Amino acid sequence: ARKLAIARDENDLLKMYDKFTHFIKLAQTTIMPSFHIRNKFSNDFQNYLAVGRDAFDPKLQATSLKASLAGDDLDKLKALPPVVTKDGKRVYHYDEIIDLAKVHGALDDGFFANDLGANTMSSGFGKKYINPKWNPTDTGNFIGYRVGTKVGTVTENTARLTQFVILLRNGESPAKAGESVTKYLFD
Repeated sequence: ARKLAIARDENDLLKMYDKFTHFIKLAQTTIMPSFHIRNKFSNDFQNYLAVGRDAFDPKLQATSLKASLAGDDLDKLKALPPVVTKDGKRVYHYDEIIDLAKVHGALDDGFFANDLGANTMSSGFGKKYINPKWNPTDTGNFIGYRVGTKVGTVTENTARLTQFVILLRNGESPAKAGESVTKYLFD
């Protein structure tokens, strides 16, 4: 109902303002390497608050990065080392971990697709003269925004997956692990 009311009440001036602020957000985040670096360190600190020093385990972070990059490629996910709970009673494979993380809200499209609205398209100015791939006002096709969105999404999903795996390894249920990820690395 809220979204319908907003859609009904939006006038052209407000729509133009939204496009402008969307453009500013994209320009200040996706194409700035410093933003992605700060985001990584912030995520690591939040993970530390949630699970302690395990958050800085370089092997686990590297495996989480590989899983994030693999996406839905089952062969790549199955090639990753399984996660065994500390009591040795349960073994999780990464294809299962990804599914559980999605079901329990630990993995999603994150800030870049949801809050930032990276998928919101604006065709930009000067489209007759500038190739959309190189036009920073074309928010749907500019290569800087597309690459930056991918980097940001992988950065966030790697941190989310790292915490989720640590909690599973410590014996938490997938539901509790997902709840913790949402609490510390908010959606």
